[in-house]
Amino acid sequence: REGVLFLINREAALLASDPGTGKSVQMFVAIEELGIEKTLIVTMKSLCFSIEAELRKWYPNKKIVVINNKSERLKQYQQDADFFILNYEKIRTDIEILRHFKLPMILADECTKISNSQTQLHKAFKLLQSERMICASGTPMSNTPSDYFGIFDILVPGLLGTWWSFRQKFTNLDYFGHVESYKNLD
Repeated sequence: REGVLFLINREAALLASDPGTGKSVQMFVAIEELGIEKTLIVTMKSLCFSIEAELRKWYPNKKIVVINNKSERLKQYQQDADFFILNYEKIRTDIEILRHFKLPMILADECTKISNSQTQLHKAFKLLQSERMICASGTPMSNTPSDYFGIFDILVPGLLGTWWSFRQKFTNLDYFGHVESYKNLD
């Protein structure tokens, strides 16, 4: 319940916990409690159909579209659906279509995929428009400071400053300039 309250009281949130701890359930309950009618779910290609199956259990009467057919994608995006599921690569390739939609909610599952702020995928993801966004990570303990910076750069642009100011303020570097540890996190 505490996780759901956290999600519904924020326009942007990072939900990070180990696999199997109920992140999906918390996100689905938050969508329901907020009364959100359209949601874009972005995930790894291998998870698209398992997420569709999970949604069908929770929402048997909702229209769910998995974006996957290249020749049909424009039509799929224009459908009147409650949930659109697509993989991260489609964000990069279809950004010229997607950037014109403003959705009530975007869920980014396994969001470390978009954490590198130097990639085309990260830059494309920043062009998406939504009223709310939840990023979910199942590997919070193995994420690096640059991962967290990249995720928050999408969730709340500018919150942590530039990468260079973030790195200087919040990380200790080793002799070679690699991030060694965190600092100033209290």
